[in-house]
Amino acid sequence: MKIYRQIKVFLLTLVMGVPMAQAAVTMAGKTVEQVYEDSKVVGLISAAMDGRADEVKRIAASGVDLNAVGQDGSLPLFWALKSRNTVGVESLLIAGADTEKVTPQFKPFSPMALVSGGDDIGLLKLLLRYGGDANGTRATGIKGKPLYLAATQGRLENVKLLVEAGADVNFHDANGLSATRGAATTGNLDVVFWLLEQGYNYDLPKLEKIVNLVNAYPNPDGAQWKAKVIDKLKAKGVN
Repeated sequence: MKIYRQIKVFLLTLVMGVPMAQAAVTMAGKTVEQVYEDSKVVGLISAAMDGRADEVKRIAASGVDLNAVGQDGSLPLFWALKSRNTVGVESLLIAGADTEKVTPQFKPFSPMALVSGGDDIGLLKLLLRYGGDANGTRATGIKGKPLYLAATQGRLENVKLLVEAGADVNFHDANGLSATRGAATTGNLDVVFWLLEQGYNYDLPKLEKIVNLVNAYPNPDGAQWKAKVIDKLKAKGVN
């Protein structure tokens, strides 16, 4: 459960919308120096969090592992993303940092998945520009898929961007779980409606049952979106 708390904190950082000074960035209360023993990796991450692109390029050229895994399972790209330093993130991506890498401690979440669930669409656009996979084909389960994270976190603009980039709206796992079903379960019915408009058509009767069980009223617009989704499902032949 500890890692899920850490991931929630990571997502909260992306929601806050304020760049963090390098000295203020920690993960699970630990600094970069506490989770990495290799001084070159520490230097790489520090340069990225500060937005020192030339320094990132220099250290990367020395052969440092751009995807080095810290003792806590973090990656250099995680630290740069958490600092919200666009220049630093881009410098790591240019050098070849892997947007899809998943570590055992953060499984099933890659940098691409975590950013998809965050509230900084600029960072998401950046990762997509440098090869981020909108479908998350290397993810080990649907909960690590970018579209699932964006949908269940209620990030409609992220969902739109991912679909535009090629994310499959109808992808589902062996248990029938999909981004649309996940959005319904979490009460993000505006996302459900939009995905239905984009052609989502997997097991719509099951989706209707989930939507009917959703308590939409804590959300000021929830009842309106619930009615829209139900009408849309009826228009698609679900009675």
